Amino acid sequence: MERTGRLIRKLAGSLVSPEEIVRAVWAEAAGEKIARHTVVRSVAEGVLLVEVGDAVWRSQLETLEPQVRHRLDQIAGPGLVRKIRFQVAAPRRRPARALEPVPNAARDEADSIADPVLRRVYRMARRKASA
Repeated sequence: MERTGRLIRKLAGSLVSPEEIVRAVWAEAAGEKIARHTVVRSVAEGVLLVEVGDAVWRSQLETLEPQVRHRLDQIAGPGLVRKIRFQVAAPRRRPARALEPVPNAARDEADSIADPVLRRVYRMARRKASA
């Protein structure tokens, strides 16, 4: 595993940031289940910031932090991440549904006339006026 991290660093050189390396190997280092419930946000000065869904996940992952960091060292190379900080994500708003139908720009104003005969007379008069 350590060879993979060294190879990535050697091939990428300065083209790939530590954050990109960590993002690339996060699912393998953390495990599939943890990776599904987390999002890597940033790596700054050796501190990896990972966003989690709720406080329960955060507390469980804080206890697993040494093991996950050890796996990151094995896969991506030692010293890339000194500490992992788990942060509860801000609640995301669900898309709001429109309460009323969205008015159609192509809708004819004559459609608001309830009487079908008057509606037809209005349309014919409008055609004559625009001709």
